[in-house]
Amino acid sequence: MEHTTTRLIIIPAILLIAGTAFSQKAKKLEITYETLKQKCDTLPIKVRPRVAVTRFNVTTTSSVPQLGENMATMLEAGLLETGCLNVLESLNNSSDMTQELDMSNSEYANKATVGKKGKMLGAQAIVTGEITEYNEENNGVNAAFVKTTSKKVHLGFILKVVDP
Repeated sequence: MEHTTTRLIIIPAILLIAGTAFSQKAKKLEITYETLKQKCDTLPIKVRPRVAVTRFNVTTTSSVPQLGENMATMLEAGLLETGCLNVLESLNNSSDMTQELDMSNSEYANKATVGKKGKMLGAQAIVTGEITEYNEENNGVNAAFVKTTSKKVHLGFILKVVDP
């Protein structure tokens, strides 16, 4: 039952994010943020699926160096926006959390109000991906003293949801 609920929420949310956040052309989608949020409004936080988004692997040689991390951050923000998931911090940024816990458990913090070590929850699903295509196209017009330029990017990626 728990895995069914997790899949029913995670998969539409990821498809929605991938279809809207990463595409340039507007496409007709049957799933919207509003309908997804309405379904999740009554879902208690404790039963919302826990997901972590990891860095995307980049297998193309023509991309910018931070593209994998930036894509993961965009997807994480989109999943948070749905309000349907508990989006956990990925291991890439876990040092920030552990430093905060260390500070919280020091003599400077009120022990009754801080989080405890060993109480962090694990992810029920890990979202990752692979960027397989990245092509930039520069367009421009020169007329007398006026020059306009624009850049168009073609991006191909594979999105994966992994059960840890």
